[in-house]
Formats: sequence, C-alpha cells, structure tokens
Amino acid sequence: MKYKASMFNFVFDEGEELVLFNSMKGMWSACRVRREDREQVKNLLVEQKTGIEVSEKEEIPELLVERGFLVREDLNEKQQREASYSRFVDESANTLELIILPTEQCNYRCKYCYESFQKGKMTEELQEAVIKYIRKNISKYAGLRISWFGGEPLLALDVIEKISVKAMDICKRARRTYRADMTTNGYLLTLETFRKLLSWNVLSYQITVDGIKEIHDNKKPLANGAGTFDVVTGNLKRIKEEIKSSTFNIMIRSNVTSDALVSMDEFTTFFHEMLGDDKRFSFFMRVAGDWGGNNRLDEMTQKRISEDQIGTVYQNFAKMGYQLSVAAYARFYNPGGCMCYATMLQSFVISSDGNVRKCTCELDDERYSIGRLLPDGNMELDNEKVNKWIGNTIRFSEKCDNCAFSPVCFGACCPRVNIYDRPEGSKADPRCPVEKEDIKATFDLLESRERFPYINERMEAANE
Repeated sequence: MKYKASMFNFVFDEGEELVLFNSMKGMWSACRVRREDREQVKNLLVEQKTGIEVSEKEEIPELLVERGFLVREDLNEKQQREASYSRFVDESANTLELIILPTEQCNYRCKYCYESFQKGKMTEELQEAVIKYIRKNISKYAGLRISWFGGEPLLALDVIEKISVKAMDICKRARRTYRADMTTNGYLLTLETFRKLLSWNVLSYQITVDGIKEIHDNKKPLANGAGTFDVVTGNLKRIKEEIKSSTFNIMIRSNVTSDALVSMDEFTTFFHEMLGDDKRFSFFMRVAGDWGGNNRLDEMTQKRISEDQIGTVYQNFAKMGYQLSVAAYARFYNPGGCMCYATMLQSFVISSDGNVRKCTCELDDERYSIGRLLPDGNMELDNEKVNKWIGNTIRFSEKCDNCAFSPVCFGACCPRVNIYDRPEGSKADPRCPVEKEDIKATFDLLESRERFPYINERMEAANE
C-alpha cells in the first residue's frame, strides 16, 4: 500500500530536531523527531509527499502512519474532515448550553469594554422563565451547562443562586448532568461567595488581570475610579490558601497591550510566586482586541499591539521557566477546538432582559438578536437569523477548504465576522483564529511545561 503526507500536517524546525503536529488528530499527534531521524521525516513529509512505500522493517515511517502524518494515498482527507465536523457537532449537541447574563451592570469601567450597562438585573419573572425553559427542554439532552456572564455576574448573586439551585434539582430529577462556569472580574469573589458557587457546581472561572498593579488599575478601575488589583489578587490568594477542594479551576486571563509588554516579566513573576505551585490555576494571554461597541478610547487604540507580537510574549514566558500552568492553550488544538459556541444549534445567550442571542459581543445591537425568552419558558426565535449563525458554509471557501488547520476551527472561529456579517454573494475571506497564526510560539509555550514525546518514545518505553 502506498501513502502520502497528510494535508493537515505541520512540520516545525526546532534546532536540530523537528516538532510535528496533525490537526486532524489533535494534540495526541504532537511529537518530536530526533536529530538522527530528522532528514528521513522531512523527506517523507515535506519533499516526497506522495507515492510513499512503508515497510514493516522501517520504524519511523510506520510511526508516521500510526500518528496520522502519513495516510493512504487514496484517502479523501476533505471527506474525512467533513465526517469529523459532523461528529463534533453531533457530540456537542448532547449538551444544552446557556450563557446567562443575570445582570448587565458592572462595578468596573474597563477602558476597552464594549458594553453599555443600559440593562439591569434579571427580573424574577424572567428567572422563572429560564427555569421553565430548562425544565421543558432538558429531556432532549444528556446534560446542561450554564455559563454565567455579564456585566459582572456576581452583582446578581441572588439570581445565580435561584437559577442554579432549581437547575441542579431539575437535572438531578431528570438524571442529566449539570455543570457551570463563570466569567467574572473577581472583585466580589470572596471566600464566602466562592464556597457558595462551588456548592452550586460553578467549578470553572475566567478572571482577567491585565498587568502589574499600576497597569491593571489604569485599565480596569472601579466605576468610581478606584483600583482593583489588590482586591482581586487578594481574593485569588485566599482561595488558593483556604479552599482545599481540587474540583475547581481558575484561568487568569491577561489582555496584553503595549504597556503591559514592558512589564510582562514582573507580572508573571508575581503570579508565579503566588500561584505557581497550584495546578488549579492556569494562565492565558491574548492581545487586547477591539470587541465592538462604542466605548473605544484613543488611549486603548494607541496601546493595541499586533497579533504576531503575542508570540514574543509566549517565547519570553517559556524562557523564564515559570511553573504556572498553561494547559488552557492545549484544548484549542483538537478537532473543533477553535469553533465558536455561537455556531452550535443548542447554544443560546440569554440577556438580562430576556433577549436571546448567539454571541456575547455587541449586546446592544438588535441585528444580532435572534429572539426572546417568553414568560412561559418558550423561546420565540427568528429561524432565518438563527440559520445565519449555524449555517457554516464558510468552511467550503477555497481558503478554508485547503487549509491545514481547518479540522481545528472548521472555518467557524468567529461566525459574527466570517458568516453573519459577510455581504451576501461576496467572496469569502475568513478571518483565521489566532491559534493558527501563533501555533509555533504556543507549542513552545506548552513544551516549556512538558516536552512533547519523541515519535518513537512510547515504543522505546514498551521495550524497556
């Protein structure tokens, strides 16, 4: 049987060695090639590419087949990708995903924020409507996932409690799984509040800290202008020291701007010393983006950096040898890992006023509203609008169809930009996920915590 190099291969030079990755196989495929095998692998995957004979006596070619870097010459890989897409969508459809905004008010006034804070806390009538919706629909799914968003969700802790307790009971009675996560600024995340949230099965958190104290306090002040860094980091430290449970995880996100770049070593050293030995906490960095809305400030616009600069941040971070977990990055590099939740049929954003949407950006733009949640627990949806979000035809564009990264994003990293807002009939030029552009730097970052295995390492271990 003859083989060819997979169209989904990535081959990176790493000094005298190679790093390999296949996007159809995901992170399981990530591996290293030793110096003595480098030329053979490069010849097969980069130069020869087709008509490759594989002998049982040749270890390296056999391992390349096993890990998906070499595939049968007659294999239609694009058809295989479509099957992978269908499986991913089908598996995701087993869970009802509700992103709930219990309030759209916030105690912060972040300088890059796109929200207008025009809407307040969810009414009791709407809370009951959410509970009724869950009760009416849970039988269709294997489980329920609630993501608490805002505004600042902890300003409406009573809403979170009511819906959480009811949702947990509904799922228990229906014998369905239940899990929850939260995006919070962390200012109100006291020990008492955190313990309550854990009891409501809120086990995953994203908390944004945007630099050392001076920079964070400038970018993310309270509504009255006061700083927030000391309170947030104090909450994180107390959670680390006082909460013994290993069931939760907190991802500390940093939206990087030009001023933060200068002090990044000081910033990461601070968190390394405070949280570095605790695997319940992880670290995640992104270039501060323009997420829409009308709250753009000249100051923030001037401090924006280009996407390719984040690779330098990753490289410097890796060189410092910090023990902070960066495991959050790995999940993006599996099939479907860069697909946006908004493309999923069973995923809905429920605003604090009952407006139903697919995306958490542009929360005040009626163009992105797909319907309303009614008092009786039914959703009144505009199916034409819904279909724009989930009709992922962009993956058939020439750019996506021939892309080696396509099994990871399926052309759906940002449906608002790539699908919904694209003029009808226009030639598709999809925006690619940053995970594709920064793949080498990200892999270096991941390897700074745990080296990828050599391609024949498992076989060697078996022979010892």
